[in-house]
Amino acid sequence: MAYNFASDPMHKIYFRYAYREAVKSRHPEAQCASVLVNHSKGMVSCCNNDEIFPGVYEHAEKRTLYKAINAGFHPSGLTLYTTFGCFPDCAKSIVQLNLRRVIVHKQFYDQSPDSWKSLAEVGEKILVAFGVQYLMWHGSVFDERDTISIRVNQGVTIKP
Repeated sequence: MAYNFASDPMHKIYFRYAYREAVKSRHPEAQCASVLVNHSKGMVSCCNNDEIFPGVYEHAEKRTLYKAINAGFHPSGLTLYTTFGCFPDCAKSIVQLNLRRVIVHKQFYDQSPDSWKSLAEVGEKILVAFGVQYLMWHGSVFDERDTISIRVNQGVTIKP
């Protein structure tokens, strides 16, 4: 049987890492995270949308990219898994750093506020226009025994 990237079982594992990182975020409105992956070597970096200075937060995608670069990894050609999606500012960074693909978790996206979705749609258009592969992955990350829940939209929680 031929390999099918869209159904790769590693997506679930990388999203588990992302959600376990997201719950650590102290952001008052939302908990998001992303994971940067080299598919031949594994996870490169993982960050949430936490405070970088009192009262100042950075998006998870940018924090993940900065962390990788600061550790000596160049993200060119790599894959970014993100729990929600990329807003335009993060999408521009992804394009400039020449990432190969972005994978978004559809269940989190579907349960997010419409105002976020409209920004993420602009981000997706930027990514696709510059040749970044964009995949909306549909799959369960946790089972009913897991107690993890993520804060979205000013305190509303969801179970990924």
